Amino acid sequence: MNPVKSSLLTALALATLVGAAFPALSAESGSEVPLLRAERLRHQAMWCDLVLVLLRENTAFWKEWTQVDGLVEARLLQQHPEAASRMTFRDPGNHLLAAGWLLGELARNAEYLVMLGRVADAERVLSAAERLANAAVGRRDALDVLVGNTFSRFLLAGWRDSDDPLAALEIQVHNTVANQAAVRTALHFRASAFRSVLLPPAAVSCLIEAACSGRVAGFAPNFVLRHLAGLHRAALSLFPLASYPLPHAGPTVPGRHAAVTDDATLALNLPFSLVPVAAELEAFLKDAAGALPGGTALVLGAGDGGEALRLAALPGITSVIAVDHSALAVERMERLTQRLRHLRRSGRISPVLRDVREYGRDDGTLSLAVACHLVEYLGASDRIALYRSLVRWMMPGGRVLLLVHVDQGGKLSALASDYANVQSTRSDDGVRLEISSLVPACPAAEEVKEFPSPGTLTRELDLAGLGPTGGFERSLRLVDAAGGFVEAVVVGIADLGGRPD
Repeated sequence: MNPVKSSLLTALALATLVGAAFPALSAESGSEVPLLRAERLRHQAMWCDLVLVLLRENTAFWKEWTQVDGLVEARLLQQHPEAASRMTFRDPGNHLLAAGWLLGELARNAEYLVMLGRVADAERVLSAAERLANAAVGRRDALDVLVGNTFSRFLLAGWRDSDDPLAALEIQVHNTVANQAAVRTALHFRASAFRSVLLPPAAVSCLIEAACSGRVAGFAPNFVLRHLAGLHRAALSLFPLASYPLPHAGPTVPGRHAAVTDDATLALNLPFSLVPVAAELEAFLKDAAGALPGGTALVLGAGDGGEALRLAALPGITSVIAVDHSALAVERMERLTQRLRHLRRSGRISPVLRDVREYGRDDGTLSLAVACHLVEYLGASDRIALYRSLVRWMMPGGRVLLLVHVDQGGKLSALASDYANVQSTRSDDGVRLEISSLVPACPAAEEVKEFPSPGTLTRELDLAGLGPTGGFERSLRLVDAAGGFVEAVVVGIADLGGRPD
């Protein structure tokens, strides 16, 4: 028998001896309260990870599966060119974790929605997540986990820019489950023995979870699971299972240029941590990678941490400061860095919960600063103040990238004229939008955004010194962006010719 399969079955046999001592979670999801259903999803997410870790220990099997995974990916990208255009950066380390990460984050989203009093929305998230979990682990078949992991990456990449994220989730989950079943039926994989690697019932999974997290001190299965099949190298880093407390919903900041219910809106959307970064950011990083001075990178408006993870992979970058004002976004980044502890670069990321207008640091200490579609949420004075801070913070040779939606494009014109829930004010400086009912699933959301004209953006950058007057070489070009917007790509390089006195 293959040693990996033998190790797994040995561990499960030992666990089964005492599995009855742990309470089983009901299989009838409709009878469970949302928080119990979310906890069950976490168990299923853990088993996705565990199966993938064990199978990956078999090098020959994993190499063959990677070829199958690549063929499925190529076919999907061919059929969905829009998703293909977003797959600008592929990280093989994420391929191992997509399914478990997706189920775990949907469980956390549901908990957060319950905390915010949005129980009906939480039920919809849970129902969709349970369909995905059933497709991946419902039959306790390792091949289902493998196929589910492949498709999870594409659900992550596809669920973006939706007017109704819950409806989009339900549609994509339906399509994902159907596609998984079709591929599962079509596969005639030579390593058929792995199809019979069974996952244990929920009662036993409670014991395994405790063992993997080290909470069963001195117990035999703890030793078995940590040392058989290489789990002593992987389990403790891949399964950070400590409970995260529900964060407090912070008070609304008066006059804030952001959604006042931003955490609720964020909880209705899938985390983008495993989604490749924007094409313009990726192109910039590839171009700048070899020329950056070593040191610290800063991400302003870091969201779920996908951009921070990409920056942490750059040569010479020793740390990444990821700043966001959303408690949920920062919590997601913390879970991301814990979950990816086996990737060395994840340890370079430090999430910071703070309004970008209140963030400060010593001058001349940054190698790289990135702000993607952040400044639209700031008023003119705050934008200029931020640009001035970036000028002071950059070390010689350091680079700044700003992606800014500007006052151009068909989508912006439609928002300003055709939407009943949008009030617009236009001036020579650009367009200001006051948006209510941001998405149907979150009717109370309100948002204020300012889209500067290209000329206004240029004047503000010059006024702040992020240009020749401040010792920066600067470029600004306009490109078509997702959703019918137009964005300005601003790149500043510090101190090429020395800053003026």
